Amino acid sequence: MSRKLQGLWIGLLIIAAASRLTALAWMPLAPDEATRALAALDAARGEGWPASAESPLLLVGNAVLFGVFGAGDGIARLLPAMAGVALAALPLLWRRRLGDVGALAAAGILTVSPLALLAGRRVEPTLLGALGAGGLISLALLHDDDALAAWRPVLVAGGVTLAVVGGPSAYDVLLAGALALAFASFGAGENRLAVAREWARPTLWGLAGALMISVGLGARWSGWSGPLDGLAAWLASWRGTDLGPASLSLLLLYEPLALLLALVGLGYALRDTVPLPKMLIFWSGILVLVLVIRPAAAPTGMASALLPLALLVGYGAQQLAAWVPGRSLKWLALHITVSAVLWVPVGLALASHSMAHTTPEVLNGNPAVQMALVLVGMAILVGLHVMLGILFSMVLLPPVIWRGALLGVAVMLLFLQGRFGVGMAFLNRATAVEPGLDVVTSPDTRLLLRTVTDHAHVRGLRADRTDIALVGLSPEALVATRWTLRDYAPMEAVVWPDTADFVITPAGGDVQPPNAQWVGARFVSVVRGPWSRFACVSWVPPNCARALRWYFYREATTESARQEVLLWRRR
Repeated sequence: MSRKLQGLWIGLLIIAAASRLTALAWMPLAPDEATRALAALDAARGEGWPASAESPLLLVGNAVLFGVFGAGDGIARLLPAMAGVALAALPLLWRRRLGDVGALAAAGILTVSPLALLAGRRVEPTLLGALGAGGLISLALLHDDDALAAWRPVLVAGGVTLAVVGGPSAYDVLLAGALALAFASFGAGENRLAVAREWARPTLWGLAGALMISVGLGARWSGWSGPLDGLAAWLASWRGTDLGPASLSLLLLYEPLALLLALVGLGYALRDTVPLPKMLIFWSGILVLVLVIRPAAAPTGMASALLPLALLVGYGAQQLAAWVPGRSLKWLALHITVSAVLWVPVGLALASHSMAHTTPEVLNGNPAVQMALVLVGMAILVGLHVMLGILFSMVLLPPVIWRGALLGVAVMLLFLQGRFGVGMAFLNRATAVEPGLDVVTSPDTRLLLRTVTDHAHVRGLRADRTDIALVGLSPEALVATRWTLRDYAPMEAVVWPDTADFVITPAGGDVQPPNAQWVGARFVSVVRGPWSRFACVSWVPPNCARALRWYFYREATTESARQEVLLWRRR
């Protein structure tokens, strides 16, 4: 690998690490995150382990981290974040098969993916399982790559360990990968028994490692069945109910760049006689189908399908690069830049149309007329792109020209995806306006913690001697409040306890203080996203102002539902 290529890989992995590890504690844990973190915290405090866990690795790993560094929002998200960085680096295994450009393109897609970024910044096992299973399927597809021979036993053992204790998402990836391998007649004409023998010992070592993690190296003797917990959770999810918005809609919404370039890879793969690209098509297609039809797949579960999609993108990118002569690179770069700039007016026009209801002085506020003008403008821009291609045909070959136009669109989608990723990771985590964030914990809970700390300090109460009771809270508000006040170990109560120093109840509920000695303060606990986020009012005539307003500014048509709590203290 040349120094220039090494520099590109290092820069890409720095971006992946910075985007996933920076400001992990920026927002409080959502209720589902807090539930997983509390189980690990109880174990770290010696209060007992849960009987089962969908991801023993996340449970035991967080228990160890809490015991060493203390419990915190950022510490709880550390393992998924590290898995996200490792997933972005996984295409390194494919460098010889995809080529340098293809492997970099695949890693780039995984780095800038909003869904992968969100899943890597949450306390959930999606990427842990996907990393292990994706690594195993990759090694199976690359079984004849001699460059991996020395590391293959270690990688197989590590992949088996991660897949078994990583979480249910591993079985989505493994099922799709196994079906793709079988459908593409993997190993035809080769000694499959020899391959199985080569994998046997690393697989046993991987299962032994999974068992050691599950039992917590002896600290969790109830975890002997842990290696089967992820499989049990995955099987149970087929009998569950939908947990959120359809995963396919999230893929279409957040990953336009990956889908566009994957279509390019699909076109090249169907023309190629080599079986490997077709295996990538089967793997990604079957995996997306499994995630769509599995009833209880989490909204962020589609992040586990990004690896095969990214590899397909890498294959297409390598084919695109192979047809570009070196002497044409400067002109191609100019064509890409001009093509991308020409799409900016389209975005500005759509953004203007999205505010049609708030600007009645513009065309009398008629959304249909404005949308018609936008469509006319887009047609004119398409004509400008055709003229641009004719101009560049003087210095570029026709195959290079359409590649430049395609990559110009890709540049614009890259900026759009980057904006989505930043919004999901940092800006919109408190509003639940993103479809991937149905229920979030309000930052107001940190003010609740500060209020409790200040009053306890004034009264001379230590954290371990402060009695806080939680009465009548909803399950979501209960776990969010328990995690927020974890240093005080609040206890759930059925009725108002007379001996408590603080009592937290739902606002507007039936739970009231027994006398006038108590004074309350209101705080927002959790926020549930609006059901209606993006939809066109009508298609004929076109009126998509509200949908575009959500798309560009994340302004929902309905308000988010807020659950408030009251903190009661003695006068």
